Amino acid sequence: MTTVEKRQKRGQLFKDADAILNAAQTENRSLSAEENLQYDRMIAEMDSLKTEIDREERHAETAAELRANPGATMKPATGEKPGTSAEERNVAFRNYLMNGYEGMTPEQRKLMAEYRALSVGTTTAGGYTVPQGFYDQVQAAMKFFGGIRKSTATIMKTSMGNALPIPTANDTGNTGELVAENTAVSAQDITFGQVTLNAYKFSSKTVLVSFELLQDSGIDIESFIAQKLGERLGRIQNTYFTTGTGTSQPQGVVVGSTLGKTGTTGQTTSIIYDDLIDMIHSVDPAYRQGGKCHWMMNDMSLKVIRKIKDSQNRPLWQPGMVLGAPDSIFDYPYVVNNDIATMAANAKSVLFGDFSTFFVRDVMDIQLFRIVDKYIEAGQVGFLAYARADSKAVDAGMHPISYYANSAT
Repeated sequence: MTTVEKRQKRGQLFKDADAILNAAQTENRSLSAEENLQYDRMIAEMDSLKTEIDREERHAETAAELRANPGATMKPATGEKPGTSAEERNVAFRNYLMNGYEGMTPEQRKLMAEYRALSVGTTTAGGYTVPQGFYDQVQAAMKFFGGIRKSTATIMKTSMGNALPIPTANDTGNTGELVAENTAVSAQDITFGQVTLNAYKFSSKTVLVSFELLQDSGIDIESFIAQKLGERLGRIQNTYFTTGTGTSQPQGVVVGSTLGKTGTTGQTTSIIYDDLIDMIHSVDPAYRQGGKCHWMMNDMSLKVIRKIKDSQNRPLWQPGMVLGAPDSIFDYPYVVNNDIATMAANAKSVLFGDFSTFFVRDVMDIQLFRIVDKYIEAGQVGFLAYARADSKAVDAGMHPISYYANSAT
């Protein structure tokens, strides 16, 4: 089935699911158990098709990029001799995983030295920065989880972890003036502020791998370990990037947002059409331009919104039907982030705004450590990854990201 055919099938599933809701609303009744099952099955198939469509479109984009620049994948790393292939780096890294630095050939040691991370004491007492291909795999896994890194948040990478101040200025309360002839103009200063990003350390916790698995040539050990460590780092970072307090830890986007709308009494587990309109207009129009505004919510909250219709019985949620078009709510795309609270009394359950004003800072590369002695009696090798990062909402004073709070009762 082609991508176009999958989009068409997804569109038909949407119409069928919508018909089920319309029938129940026309008859002024709730969905039956069978209808609920049919509806959920259609939505699940739509989501599955969306995943396939996104994957195929990303593959097509990558293929087009490589066709445009066929030599890009063969560019040697800094200090690396021309002709060194990714496979040679992977073989060297695999040997390091199984046998440690001492078990590597001189050529492999030299190759790995490009990625070495020094520690106190001898170099062999320290860890090794993950080779570039491995690092990219970890980053991909981190982006897969949660939603912050999949949003329009500003992701920046720094080589050092010292405090990074970001200047802000709010001059929105000031205007120019009308002056008469030969009249001196007034003075009006601009007030500046700053938000500081730090570098908090995240650990993957130790992953234990048996000698047998390390030595099994049928296992893609680089991808296996990258996936596990990336998943762990991705989960913990997304949690803090979403709900972190900002005190001795990253500030989450929920904490850094501003109240946009409180649900009326009875909306403890729901949201209505008018509330979504109010959420959009709680963000200044200046931020709603440029295509960086979107929704963010838990998947369970998305399920609630998918069932909302306007006065003409048209659903607010619309599937993207053309190449590259995202699914949308009131023409704004959304990002699912399951670290945001589900709809419940007083819950901050839906965000809307310009997420490019939310900053995520990554410091240097992910560091991988190989631990042998501690687990040798069990025939295992431990692997541990560290990452340093921070996040914070950079709000100059006009509150570019708003949250919806469900009612208390």
